[in-house]
Amino acid sequence: MQVNAIIEHDADGFFAYVPSMKGCVSQGGTVEEALENIKEAIELYLEDMEEAEKKLIMKSSDGGSRASWQDPSSKNHQRII
Repeated sequence: MQVNAIIEHDADGFFAYVPSMKGCVSQGGTVEEALENIKEAIELYLEDMEEAEKKLIMKSSDGGSRASWQDPSSKNHQRII
């Protein structure tokens, strides 16, 4: 999975965000720190998304629901519930 992050310089250091992931933001004192921090923010964002999908599936009444999502830590890149 490829995610594009934008890092901008501001008065307090560097601000990083991912336009395709609403609310996925971070910051750092250097570009390198901002990059590491946004990588962590992306991982947390995807974990939250995964957990939200699991909850949605558990609330489904059809009993046969399936969902898949991208898993950046896996070479398989998909998990099916």
